[in-house]
Amino acid sequence: MGKKGIIKILDKFEGAMIANYIIKDNNIYMELKKEKPTFGFRNKKFDYNLHFHFGLHNQSKKDEIYNIFIECDNNNNNNLHHLLPRLWISGNIDEEYKLVNNIDGKTDFHGKYYFTVHLEAEQLIYIANFPPIRFSRVNKIFQDLSAKSHAKEIIIGRTVENRCIKAYEYGDIKNKPTILFVAGFHPPERDTVAIIAIMEKISNNNKWKEEICNNYSFSLIPILNPDGFANAMQGSNINEINFHWKFFGNSIDECPEAYNIWEYCLRIKPIVFFDFHAFTFQNNNAMIYWIPKGYYVSKKTRRIQNDLNKKLKKLCSGKFSTSEKIFAPNLLSTKLRNDIGTLTSPKFHLHMKNGINNSKEMAIMCLEIVLSVLRYHRIKSSTEILKKPYGKIKSHILDKIRIKLLYFWYFRLKSIYRKILGN
Repeated sequence: MGKKGIIKILDKFEGAMIANYIIKDNNIYMELKKEKPTFGFRNKKFDYNLHFHFGLHNQSKKDEIYNIFIECDNNNNNNLHHLLPRLWISGNIDEEYKLVNNIDGKTDFHGKYYFTVHLEAEQLIYIANFPPIRFSRVNKIFQDLSAKSHAKEIIIGRTVENRCIKAYEYGDIKNKPTILFVAGFHPPERDTVAIIAIMEKISNNNKWKEEICNNYSFSLIPILNPDGFANAMQGSNINEINFHWKFFGNSIDECPEAYNIWEYCLRIKPIVFFDFHAFTFQNNNAMIYWIPKGYYVSKKTRRIQNDLNKKLKKLCSGKFSTSEKIFAPNLLSTKLRNDIGTLTSPKFHLHMKNGINNSKEMAIMCLEIVLSVLRYHRIKSSTEILKKPYGKIKSHILDKIRIKLLYFWYFRLKSIYRKILGN
């Protein structure tokens, strides 16, 4: 219990993300709930052990101040050189957590945190460095929105622990070009709000829904990683595979999520794939991952991708990334682009510092940008975007050379260039 039994740590509730802890007087030393890093393309390491979520109950009859050390202690917290920008706090795990910016704390942005907490007499609070929502609650939200928006609920497969992976379909998937929006690879990121926003707008605006479905069909997959959500994983499925970064290269037993999602994508053949993610405590801004237009095989799709990039970049106030890791061949977005010809916006990062409602508004704007670009280019059938058999040998060879050169630049020359500059 801690100092004279006056403080109780709550770490057994649904969604708790803390491992061991020790209490010494008014200092509380905690360890993150960790999972094995995933090694993706070219053995790139993805360590998502960054988030925490726990409760504190002051059982004293007076106010108390506690010093929280996560993955650090009194001796090394001076090495934390960045101010901790925000936390999310609530007195009830079933209510939306409040975003708090005036934090007395530090971080290294790589899994170490120090901050102080003031607790009133007998106060109970829950603290996280992301905006939590319990899996049971978010699952119920989508069930209700599905009914209200008259979606066709499709079970596209099951997880390691036999949970359903659900897609919500609108319009004529078989006969009209399908736009696929997804979220929920990484549970703490709370990017599911993006799909909630889209389904809410579909529910509340029948005219908007009808206008869209006249030309296109939609599929929304809000929780790609149900086991990860249910078990409060940092970024992986229950077998500790971060299948965003290693979508291909796992067995069906290790990662049935990836297998079933890919089979569904092959069935619906989306013309657009839009993947939401979100920053939480990080000290940066919402941004897109930029897919160079040269990765596409036709002039038309290159022009469409270029227009999509520009509009999404403007939405993010000019913020974007061209990190080579997003072009890795074992990613879902890469396989869709290479095998089917799908236009992709992988890892569009919302930022939870802007709040839930602002993130929802940005998600709606993302959808409207996609629709506006498709309308501008008068896309009315899947065959205008998706790959066709090559008509000319010369064109086929040039496309292959161009894409090979892009891969050579991003995975070879760019890394050498960075090493020379010391970045």
